[in-house]
Amino acid sequence: MNSKTDDPKCVDVCENDISFLTDGVKTVLQLEKECDPEYTFSNGLCLIFNHEVFDEPDIPQRVGTNVDRDNLIVMFAKKLGFAKENVKVFQDYSRREIEDCLNEYASDSCDVKFDCLVCFVLTRGNKDTLFARDRPYRNDLIHTKFKTSAHFTKLRGKPKLFFYVACQGPKHDEGIEIQFDSANIPFVPENDDFLLVLSSVPGFKNRRYHKKGTVYVRYLLKALEASIAKKLDNQINEDIQEILTTANRLVAYKYEGVDKYTKKTVKQMPIFFSTFKHDFFITRNAQT
Repeated sequence: MNSKTDDPKCVDVCENDISFLTDGVKTVLQLEKECDPEYTFSNGLCLIFNHEVFDEPDIPQRVGTNVDRDNLIVMFAKKLGFAKENVKVFQDYSRREIEDCLNEYASDSCDVKFDCLVCFVLTRGNKDTLFARDRPYRNDLIHTKFKTSAHFTKLRGKPKLFFYVACQGPKHDEGIEIQFDSANIPFVPENDDFLLVLSSVPGFKNRRYHKKGTVYVRYLLKALEASIAKKLDNQINEDIQEILTTANRLVAYKYEGVDKYTKKTVKQMPIFFSTFKHDFFITRNAQT
């Protein structure tokens, strides 16, 4: 049977499929004309909550975290072109101090001028939980503070990035298939231009070394360095999600450690979630 001549239903389906695809292309092209292709920013703000010591004597010191802190300061204040006064470090803050700090910046009355937010939390953690100096708190305390609201419109339609560099649970990633419940996926405010990064998938440990800092920050910085080189050498801008995918790939394929307790080979896999609607070129103001 010749499907084109003997089966009119098949002809209709094929024609409809082609029409659907054509309409889809037109829709995408029209949307690109109507919308800005990228987030623009001129005054980035970088907040770094760095936790090395804790009040609870049973919680060990996070040796090596200051390496991450110092390297992030150099990256944002010197290489990515953020103003030095807009790269702020908060060392070993209590739960109350963290919330007070967030309330200050997540308000239109804040004196600091910024149109892009990048926030790092370097600490200990567990599923859905981060640790302040004095006690744990839910990780969504950080990013939900910056939801657009009646008293906070400064970052409406602007990029907001959050990096939680902490354990997401007690499991060791031994390079086998990873499964985790969707209930462990953190809440990301929808339609509000958020990007949330976890240094390890929910349920698993984050790896850190005394002299080199955490595995994730180390490879994130390598990915940023490579992207800056492309920008300066060839005028090629990479979207932040390309950079984060590179960081994920570096961690997944380059890192292999040995757990000091089990003596087993361990791996690590970061993960990120995004409600970004445009490209974000974080290296657009990069400097030599």
